[in-house]
Amino acid sequence: MQNTLRHLAALLFLILFSPAVNAQLSLNTADTLYAWGPVSTTEIVAYSGVRNNSVNPGNFRWVRTANAQVTGWLASICDLNTCYLPNTDSADFTLNGRAISNIDCHLYPNQALGSGTVVVRIFEVSNRTNAVTVVYRFSTHSAGFSEASPLRLTAFPNPTQDWVTVDVDVPSTQTLSAALRDLQGRTIQPITLMPGRNQLDLGTLPKGCYTLSITDRCYPVHLRILRQ
Repeated sequence: MQNTLRHLAALLFLILFSPAVNAQLSLNTADTLYAWGPVSTTEIVAYSGVRNNSVNPGNFRWVRTANAQVTGWLASICDLNTCYLPNTDSADFTLNGRAISNIDCHLYPNQALGSGTVVVRIFEVSNRTNAVTVVYRFSTHSAGFSEASPLRLTAFPNPTQDWVTVDVDVPSTQTLSAALRDLQGRTIQPITLMPGRNQLDLGTLPKGCYTLSITDRCYPVHLRILRQ
């Protein structure tokens, strides 16, 4: 009887106090993301990210498990280390406890019209049940199908350690309201951008991934910036 009680107590302790392995890795976005643009665009990006909710560092791997694309399309995955070539279907990365990595999918449509899907699974190398999956759904449309934004944002160097140069190409002389956001979508800093060249100081921010978003509804443009 005493042995049975001890076994039950030990089982109860494991249930109550053992960390939930499957809950340690989580997505910072929805598990299905949609991104689209005119067929003439050079790049369409779907932004996602994962968080290591454990207090301990872990070694993780992303694997592209599905790649149903239009003929002519190329897609590459970016994590906190780098943006990989389109023919790279898997890579490892390390996340400290409570740390975040972007898992973005960049589509290069190459003038091809249509819709496609990329599926990426991210898991802990030592425990593949600690995993999440994100689905990226892309589509391209003809130039007249919808109003494509006439604004273009580019940033360099990207990744950066402190200062980043943001070039704003827009057929207007007006200033633009923007916001720098973290991967949870929280506004870190409101920003006013001028047409042309702008300098942003990220030196006081924690290392990680940020999104520069134009908040003017006429120009729905987003740009991912990585501070190393």
